[in-house]
Amino acid sequence: GVAQTVTTVPGQTYTLTFFVGNVNDVVDHLGSTSTVNVLVNNVQILSAQNTAGGMFLPSMPFSTQFVAASASTPITFMNADPPTDGSNFIDNVVLTVGP
Repeated sequence: GVAQTVTTVPGQTYTLTFFVGNVNDVVDHLGSTSTVNVLVNNVQILSAQNTAGGMFLPSMPFSTQFVAASASTPITFMNADPPTDGSNFIDNVVLTVGP
């Protein structure tokens, strides 16, 4: 996975948006979906699954919100696909204040 700790304001609501890409190629054992689990403060808040697919890496947008508990908040994106399925990605990750 990939993680970053960001500066936050306790009690403030934040919106996290991002895209999950998916190559749908079951012939080459790449799977038909791509799933990314999102953790905030080491607690999973979203399981984002892209069920679209094709050879041109179609991506789907996802969004989730959380309320900051402290002045710094770790955000983690974990690949939830099998180890043999490495043809997926996250992109355009944006964190904004408010809903």
